[in-house]
Amino acid sequence: MRFPSLADMTVRAGETLRRFPEPLVVALLSTIMGLAGLWSGSYPTTFPYWTENDYVLNTACGIILFTMILSLVLIRESGRISRRTEGLSYLVAIGLVMAIRASIDLSRSGRIIILVFLALAHLQVALCGMLHTGRTGFWAYNKALFLRICSGALFTGVLTIGLELAVVAGEVLFDMHIDNEIYPSIFIVMFGIVHTWFFLAGIPATPARDKATIEVKDVPRGLRIFSQFVLLPLVVVFSAILYAYVVKVLFVSGMHGSVSAFILLLTGCGVLAWLFTAPLHGSPEYRWVRSYVRILGILLIPLTVVLWVAVLQRIADYGMTEPRYVVMALAACCTVIAPYLAFVRNPDIRIVPLSLFVAGLVTVAGPIGARTVSWNDQTSRAETVLREHAMTNGRFDRNKALAMPDSLKRIVANTVDYVYDYSDTTRITSWFSDIGAPSMSDTTLSYSHGDLYAYRLGVITGEQHPRSRYESVVLEADVMALARVPDGSAIPFVFDFDAEAKVRDTMQVGIGNDRYVLYLASHGIAVRRQGSEDVALVDVGPLMGSRGTHQGEVPLSSLAAEGKASTFLVTMLFTRVTASRAMRDSTLASMSGSGVIYIRQK
Repeated sequence: MRFPSLADMTVRAGETLRRFPEPLVVALLSTIMGLAGLWSGSYPTTFPYWTENDYVLNTACGIILFTMILSLVLIRESGRISRRTEGLSYLVAIGLVMAIRASIDLSRSGRIIILVFLALAHLQVALCGMLHTGRTGFWAYNKALFLRICSGALFTGVLTIGLELAVVAGEVLFDMHIDNEIYPSIFIVMFGIVHTWFFLAGIPATPARDKATIEVKDVPRGLRIFSQFVLLPLVVVFSAILYAYVVKVLFVSGMHGSVSAFILLLTGCGVLAWLFTAPLHGSPEYRWVRSYVRILGILLIPLTVVLWVAVLQRIADYGMTEPRYVVMALAACCTVIAPYLAFVRNPDIRIVPLSLFVAGLVTVAGPIGARTVSWNDQTSRAETVLREHAMTNGRFDRNKALAMPDSLKRIVANTVDYVYDYSDTTRITSWFSDIGAPSMSDTTLSYSHGDLYAYRLGVITGEQHPRSRYESVVLEADVMALARVPDGSAIPFVFDFDAEAKVRDTMQVGIGNDRYVLYLASHGIAVRRQGSEDVALVDVGPLMGSRGTHQGEVPLSSLAAEGKASTFLVTMLFTRVTASRAMRDSTLASMSGSGVIYIRQK
């Protein structure tokens, strides 16, 4: 085998650039933006600062735009669209990606939707194989893409690790100071440009007519072995387990919601084995492939029914959520694929990406999409309960809510958990306002989790839910204000306090000739002179008041607390307070803070 020379690689890289200039430009711009965002922490005046969320969303949108542009290039290459139509389509693609970026956040629902968009982006590139003539052309195209992206990831990964080790060697052996950002920068460049270029170079040509056929020898031996000796045994094992579980459900006990994941895993492994070996379907030497496909379809039909029962039961009990919507969409795909494999003599592999693509489009489609349907279903369930059992003159009545049966409280509490976990606080605040619940409009307040909102509605109490027993407070003050000493005779000491009630953490400070021990008490910080029982309790309750979680800068005067002992007085000025306290009686569970403590003798 002749190894490629540097000249051959240069020529191939040039051919790829001429064939795919637009996707490579998108990859280059995305890489530059990624590097700019990475270095923004070191050079904040040069680049706009990127948060971790910005990185995830911008990276996802860059991938989506790249795949859309690549698909348009392949379609134009086949002669289906003109250059002018292609250019207009680029503008539409850019606008669509910008709309996605503006509308998606990284709440739980946002993460699910962005994953669906990424799946759609890859499926549209896979479906470009339909530009080739026949099933064999489609399979050959996607086989080339699959092997190319896997080999490219391997080569680029090894090269990236090698370059980063070279940087480490230079740093260690030559005492060089190298910014930490250089390591992720190498990764971004290698996978953003090098891997992308390598992948594009392996995409098969897309002629208007492709009459090439695939012989059995064209199926890579590795794929045949992987399908026959890895995927098929997994299908057999999972089928046996799931059918045993179905017997258990029918004759022994009820259904467990997590069965959906295992059925989808079985379907994925089984269908993947079929896709890998599809060209062998009509081969006399590999008759087991045809038998396997039909048996797989027959096995999946009852399990698809179980899948529907499991997800619909879950929805009936807890309402629709984005993950359940996605499971329903996948169940719809299984409903199409399973009988197709069982009853069609020579099934077409294109049914798989087509059904997944349609299901994905429905999942992200506005009024019938996962986010809209889930939100409407969850809030309508809770509003129905509150309207019938916790309203007085059209306004929310917490006393009535407290008197509701536990079964109804759970419905509302589940909705509040969903609204908080799958949306941002702006959305839940708006919903509270719509139903006339306790005001959440103060933008300085943000509770730590959804249970605290449920507590406000009266559908859970501090004793009912382990996560709802505590609320958090985060307070900060201007450090420069510490220059104001409360009493000239007091001796200052800078402290950094961190303690938990269960652990009985202590902290010692030396002020003058005396030493003092600080520890967490039920409602504040206890300061005890070492060697005596004289204790001053610094009550921090007034600092927190009824704020709930408060983030942001507050006046230093509001973060001053005092305590008295028989022989000394204590004043603590906090620059930062983070505390967790019981909602029932405000007892402190943990507290950390920093600032200055002043102790004055009486």
